[in-house]
Amino acid sequence: MAVNFENYYADFREIDGYNKPINCFMSAREDGKSTAFWIKKIYKPWKKTGQTALCLVYNAVELSDEFFQSIQDNILNKFTDDDVVFQYNKASLEKGVVDIKIDGKLFVRFLACSVKLRKIKQALLKDVGVIWMDEYIINPRKGEKYIKGLAFTLNEIYSTYKRERLDKGKPLKMYFTGNPYSLYNPIHMWLKIPTTQLRIGNIYTGNNWAFQWHKLSPQLIEKLKKDNPTLEIDEDYSKYAFDGQPINDMNIKVGNLPSNYHLRFIFKHEGQYIAVYQNEYWRDHADKYYCTIVSGKDISNKRTAYCFDFAELVNRTALLSAEDRNKFNHFKISMRKRLVVFSSVECYYLIEEIYYNL
Repeated sequence: MAVNFENYYADFREIDGYNKPINCFMSAREDGKSTAFWIKKIYKPWKKTGQTALCLVYNAVELSDEFFQSIQDNILNKFTDDDVVFQYNKASLEKGVVDIKIDGKLFVRFLACSVKLRKIKQALLKDVGVIWMDEYIINPRKGEKYIKGLAFTLNEIYSTYKRERLDKGKPLKMYFTGNPYSLYNPIHMWLKIPTTQLRIGNIYTGNNWAFQWHKLSPQLIEKLKKDNPTLEIDEDYSKYAFDGQPINDMNIKVGNLPSNYHLRFIFKHEGQYIAVYQNEYWRDHADKYYCTIVSGKDISNKRTAYCFDFAELVNRTALLSAEDRNKFNHFKISMRKRLVVFSSVECYYLIEEIYYNL
């Protein structure tokens, strides 16, 4: 008999009410995001209309027999009485494009964003009902990294599959669900989500996107505490597990540009310009630098932005030389001593990557 999926778990009705094509849903672990999406957004609509779903992952190595078995047994067969069996070509796992069938009928396609764009366009699937990426927020503290050019790839995927919808008047919706390891994410930057304004329990919208920071219900928190009392032992982890706080962002110094700081240098990384300001009247225990993301249009023609990749080179930019690296020694020391303030968590993580290249 199927297990009852309690009504105090994650639900997408509220964010769907804004009817935006791109939707981000972030909440603490154990909120039932993945299960709710598989059952309510993919499996039930497929049974009713036969429309398939496109499920995105970052890398092809994420696609495995164990992964598919977990979805089949721990979600679909646990919360329904249908006893489904996935059918797929095992040889396609390494290629990054896997079609899953049930009773010979196409159910979902898994697509790795790391595959070549040409392959994404060639392996086209008509009339996709929904596009979804689960676990879209990774944990860089565990050595995980986002793929390069992710925003461009997602644009291509959405545009390609949107063109193939049979009902042109019906919008193709794209969803991202994940745990709050950090507010820094290339998808947030792509959508220009103002992360400094985000607060748990609220929904934010832009022209084409909606972002929900879902708060666990009191009933679910009580259930989690009873089921796993160790969750309360570590205070920081408890904030992450129950309150949905970004565990990796807790000690980042975020603030506004103070007075008496002057522009010292500019970096360019991942398509973003980061201006670094230096404190003109430094005293003991004061912050020495302030970093903020700026528009390339705001950079003076007399300024050179330092970058680390030939792909980043445009007018008024230069690759960092060994001699240039010596110029930033003082900045590196300040980073190690936590004497740098950032305009946002995105700015911090970009500077952190830059720091390891200096």
